[in-house]
This record gives sequence, C-alpha cells and structure tokens, in this order.
Amino acid sequence: MQAGSVRVWDALPGPTADSSSDPRSFLHAHGTGGFLRGLKVLGKAVLALVALLIVAIVAVTEFPDQLRAILPSKLAQLLPPPLPKRAPLKAAYWLDQNWLTEDRHWFHHVTQGAATFPVPYDWFVALEQPNLSLFGGPGMFADSAYLERFGFIPSPRSIHTDAATLRRYGYSPAPDAKTEPAPAFSAGLPPTPGENSDGLPVGFARLDAINFATGAGDPGGIGLTCAGCHSGSIRYNDVSIRFDGGPAMVELRKFESAMGLSLLYTLKVPGRFSRFAARVLGPDASQAERDKLEKQLAALLAVLAENAKSYAQSIEAKGQKDTAEGFGRVDALNRIGNQVFYTDLAASGISGFENNLHATDAPVNFPPIWTVPWFLWAQYDASIQQPLIRNAGEALGVGARFNLSPNLPREALFRSSLPIENLARIEVMLRGPDPFATTPPAFGGLTSPKWPAQLFPGDAAWKIDQARADKGRKIYAEFCAECHLGPVNDAVFDKEYPEKAFWSSKRWSTNGPILWPVEKNAKEMGTDPGQSMILAKRSVRSPDFLDIQPKRELAGCSDVPATSNADIPYSLALMSIVDLAIRKWMDDHKTSDNDRKALWGERKNCPNTVKAPVYRAAVERRLVHRAVSSQRLGAVALLAAQAGRGAAQVILPG
Repeated sequence: MQAGSVRVWDALPGPTADSSSDPRSFLHAHGTGGFLRGLKVLGKAVLALVALLIVAIVAVTEFPDQLRAILPSKLAQLLPPPLPKRAPLKAAYWLDQNWLTEDRHWFHHVTQGAATFPVPYDWFVALEQPNLSLFGGPGMFADSAYLERFGFIPSPRSIHTDAATLRRYGYSPAPDAKTEPAPAFSAGLPPTPGENSDGLPVGFARLDAINFATGAGDPGGIGLTCAGCHSGSIRYNDVSIRFDGGPAMVELRKFESAMGLSLLYTLKVPGRFSRFAARVLGPDASQAERDKLEKQLAALLAVLAENAKSYAQSIEAKGQKDTAEGFGRVDALNRIGNQVFYTDLAASGISGFENNLHATDAPVNFPPIWTVPWFLWAQYDASIQQPLIRNAGEALGVGARFNLSPNLPREALFRSSLPIENLARIEVMLRGPDPFATTPPAFGGLTSPKWPAQLFPGDAAWKIDQARADKGRKIYAEFCAECHLGPVNDAVFDKEYPEKAFWSSKRWSTNGPILWPVEKNAKEMGTDPGQSMILAKRSVRSPDFLDIQPKRELAGCSDVPATSNADIPYSLALMSIVDLAIRKWMDDHKTSDNDRKALWGERKNCPNTVKAPVYRAAVERRLVHRAVSSQRLGAVALLAAQAGRGAAQVILPG
C-alpha cells in the first residue's frame, strides 16, 4: 500500500485482554490472506442463506400445496389448506321446488341465531385470505369466488335486482313455478329479515345479538344458516344445478382452518393488521383504538389456541382420533356435543369440562330435509322426534350464543340467541299443508327437485333412458322399497306394486298425519355404526348448578332413567338442555299457551325406546325417475339388498 494510506483494520481499537474476536488478532495469527479467505467463506455463506431464503419465500408464496406435503405436520398447519380451483361456469339454475325466489333467498340468509365463526361480522368482512404472494394482494376472505372453493354457492346481495343479475345467480323460475309465498308467520311470530348486504354465499347470515349480562347489543356475529348445510349443487358441463333441502358440498374443517390462519396472518404478517384496522375502524382511527383492536385480536387467537390444545389433549387421552370430514360430510352430532357441553361452558367462564370433548370421528353426508317434517323421527338416527328440539339443538350446535354462567342473575340462565320465530317459519316452509288434503295426496312445502332433463336436451348421457328406468323400477321394488317405501310420485310404480305404494302404506298414522319410517339395526345391516352410536353411547358431565335432570325435563316420556350430573347420557342431556333453552325463550317473549302449543306441535320430546343403535330409512321421492343408468340403480339396489338381509328393528304405528 502507498505510504500514509490507512487500512480499515488499522483504525480498529487495539487488542484487549479477550481478543479472540478482534480482527487484528486474527490477522496476527493468520495473516492477511487468511482473513480474506475467511471473508470469502462468510460471503458465500451469506449468499447461500439469501438464496435459501428466496427459495423458501417462493415456495411459501407460490407453491404452498407442494410445500405443505413435505413439511412436518405442525409446520404444515401454518400454510393455507389446499383447495380445488374455482370451476368455470357457463350458467346456473336453481331448480323449481315449490318455493318463491323471495322465500328461497330468505332461507339462504336468515339467521338461526348462530355465531358459528369466532369473529364479529365486521372482522369477517375485513379479513384477507391466508395466502402469501409475491405478486399482488392476497384478496379478501369474504370474496365469494374464494368461498366457492370451500363448496359454498354464490348468492346475490338482493333478489330485488335486474333480471340479468338474477339469471347469473341461477334464479330463472319456470313458467309453471309456484306463485304463492310461504306463510309469513308461524304461531303469530314475525320472522326476522334474511339480508345479504355484503354478497356472501348461500348459508351465511349476520347475527345481531344481545349481551346476556348487560342487555345491550353485542357486536354483530356471523354464522351458518340452515341452508349452509342443506342447500346443494352439482356441476355438469360447466353448468351449476342448484337445489334446496339437499346435501351441501361444503368443506367446513378446511374453512375453519383457513379462517384461523387468516386471523394469525393478520396479527403477524407485516402490513396486514394496518389494512385490517383501517377496514374495521376506519382510516381516521386513533392509535389507542388500533392498539385496543390489536389486543382483542391477540386475545382471540390465544383463546382459540387454548381450545385447540384442550381438544387435542382430551381426545388423545381417550385414545380417539378425528376422521377427516371432507367435502359434503360433517360429524354434526359430535360437533354439537362439543359446542354445548364444552365450548359454551368455557365461554360462560366454567372450566374443567374438557373430558366432555369427543373426536369428530363419525362424519356422514348432510341429510336431505324435504319430507322430513312428516316423519316421526326428525333425526336420521331415529333419536329425536320433536322438530323444534332438533332444529334448536342444531342451531345451538353451530354456535348460537347460550348463557350457562353461574355469575349472572339466575333468570338469565339458559337464555340464548335462538330466534324461535325463524326456526318455526322454516319448519312450516319445509312441511307445507297436510298432504292428504288433496286428491291424490301430495307433499307441498319444499319438494324434491325433478330431474332437469330440459337443461341439456341434446345430451344423451343426461337424458333419462326410459327402458333403463323401467328396469330400475323393478329393482327398486324388489330390494329398496322394504326400507324406503315406494316412490312418492310414481303412478306406474303404484299400479304395478300396489302393496308397496307410498301413500297407502300402513306406516301412515292419522295422528298428524305422521309417517313411521322403517328403522334398521345398524349392526345387523352391516353398515358403519359410528353416527348411530353417538347419542346411544356418548355421555357428558354437567355442572351441578345447572341442575339438568332428564327425568324431570322430559316428563311424560317413558323409560327415562334417573341420572347423575357426573354422567348423563349425551342424548338425554342434549334433549333436556335444548328444551330448557326453548322454554326460556318462550318465557322471555311471554308466549301465550296457544302459541306454545302451536310451536311444540303434537310430537313429544321423548327418546327412542329402541336401545340398539339404529338408522331411520329415508323416503325416496324420485329414485326411479332419476334412473339415468341401470348401473347406478344396480349399485343402489345392491346396497339396499345388503342392508335388507339383516333383521330389522321396525316400529309400527300404534
């Protein structure tokens, strides 16, 4: 170097007593060449780390599904769940099912009192999708196009709009469609509106609830409606064919996972909370308001993490494992039990009931609900016959707010956000008038959809082959009618097999009228007994102060055993606590004796006296008319034949 020039390390302080990390000591020991080689090695290491970081960022943002497949499970949970791409759509059709468009849209979006998702409504519409992208923003969580990937059906903000918009969402009623609206009231109770101001898919509703402690309004929640699980669709040639009362195709577990990640990303990913706060609070919110919102978000995540930990520890201690639900399936009864006998207790400040949790290990398809109001058993495992109990129990199970706190005044106990007025009207809309009031008899209310042959008139694969349908009718009569009775609307079947005709079946009781469906012993059928065993085998513990006594609450029922709060059969505990919630609503609303009688109807809230786990056979409304191929009918008939070989647990009308 030239004289007078100064090297960088010459300007550093001299060696100290501990000079192991001093550059000059390094130079004295290794010389200038060694130091430069060290710098090169360090530089290469830094470049390698930067390269790895870039690869990791690209993998996380652009290839999360592939990365998720190779990561350990705990790390994989930090990535969004894999979802199918949004399918292309040429057209959509809601099939004619005897409901007006106004009634249908109301059913899609009227609240059943549920705050299914653990965030206020304003938070939900302000959240971003749990995606990380190098190019462009993540998109909004409430975007209908995103929610469709979980199986939800898009829905307009209002049906009071132009015809082109209605057609785009599938609303184009047939020329002979029904023109009379469903009854506006039930038992003199005006229902609440079913609004969709943010254009959310079918099955979402805002909940405006009351704080149980103060009586003041709570921040609006968001939850699933009845239609969230009981409105479905199929796709054929990029056409969406939609129907009410049939099974939904949603994937709730992935939806819940995605929402949890969205909350976590909002708190942890740089920039997200600022955007979230601006949407929730407005752009002019103070720093104090933003800090408060951030603390609320962090507290919510802490609660969700603790609940998840308790659930995992509880089912592991019992030796249980979840079974993946997947699209179109849910373990509703176990979910309901977990919600009411753990989550609601925890939300009411009651701890120590983690043992009430049970794995969601018995998922089944969402059952169709057309014709069900005329069945003796409202629940498909033949466990609940009282429709209001079934409907209110389902609403509590999907997150209706429910006060079980010992710290509030006693008169607030069992108060809930259940809107009995809405549940009652939905049941009336489904049921319709007495089917025997017309000649020939026929169901009104929500009817099952006819096969829409007119949608693809030139498509041979879609068209019903009448010869095959005739063969299918014979197969159905031989193997299926034993459990499912004759088809509801098939005059040919009734003429050829009059002893199996649906409307002249001896299973009709004139007290109602009510249809006594066939019950089959699950074990002897050889089918999966999981769902049928939940209410038969599961038990729960109840806090003493709730004083739940099934023998007292279910007075008038036979064979109800005395129970201990430490071990109550889940079926009896659920029937009792739902009964108490409904009666509390009636007391709070000063419901008259006549209106109470109308709401309860003729059926008692009594358990099934058949002790073995059973399934209630569904009535097949148009199986023969849906016989597109004999192979499909053959498969159904084979299943029915296999089920029919076992001895049936049959209850006949009394």
